[in-house]
Amino acid sequence: MKIIVDSGSSKARWALEGDPWRYVTTQGLNPRLASDAVFHTVIGTVCETLGDPSGCRSVTFYGAGCGTAEMQERVRQLLLSHFPEAAVTVESDMLGGCRALCGDQPGTVAILGTGSNACRYDGVRIVHQGVSLGYLLGDEGSGNHIGRRLMKDYLVGRMPAELSQQLAEQYLETREAMVSRLYSDPFPNRYMATFAPFAAAHRDHPYIQELLHSVFSSFWNDVVRPVADGGAVHFAGGVAATFAAEIKQVTPTGYTVGKVVQEPLEGLIKMNSRQ
Repeated sequence: MKIIVDSGSSKARWALEGDPWRYVTTQGLNPRLASDAVFHTVIGTVCETLGDPSGCRSVTFYGAGCGTAEMQERVRQLLLSHFPEAAVTVESDMLGGCRALCGDQPGTVAILGTGSNACRYDGVRIVHQGVSLGYLLGDEGSGNHIGRRLMKDYLVGRMPAELSQQLAEQYLETREAMVSRLYSDPFPNRYMATFAPFAAAHRDHPYIQELLHSVFSSFWNDVVRPVADGGAVHFAGGVAATFAAEIKQVTPTGYTVGKVVQEPLEGLIKMNSRQ
């Protein structure tokens, strides 16, 4: 049996080889944010679904936060502790997006989910990737960026009154509770990203339109431009799929929006079947 994993910071999807392939969805496993204990708990849940994991011969893990050799080796060892007989490979979610969207063809690929990043791909490997500064200093255009903007405007009273009332009714948290949770939550990026669906639900409101215009303009300028001078940009991620129209509206001259997929896992399975 083979396992292919596509893990963002919020959600991970595990594809288990079979006819048909089976899927397991768990919380995301970003090694920069999740402890070893969290990894063991989540992987253990997957193993319970498998039954006896000893028959697994291959695990390929594409994950957010897995862009360095150090993080890749840490995740590899954690997986090996549950799948000791398997050949385990760990790659970045960015490379997974490239393989799913471009296959063996060159292209520019961006990820827009809980976080964001972009790169140029030569058909085999990533040849130029932007500097990922995470949710505190980067992640422009991402779910946590949208959520961060919404939260701040709500908390300081800049959000229009009718939207502020609707947000309060939907999330059922006082301002004090929101601030407390933001600074005590073990995954503040995920927490902020939970407010992005509110923007999707109210995307016709002028305030939301202006906010989305701002965050996606920042995404093009700060995430895409440093790695590509123009041409088609392919997208993976829930935010990309949800807000494709708004992303296209602010696409700079010389760029176009290419393929957009919410999750690259199906593309990775197809690529695996051709190997």
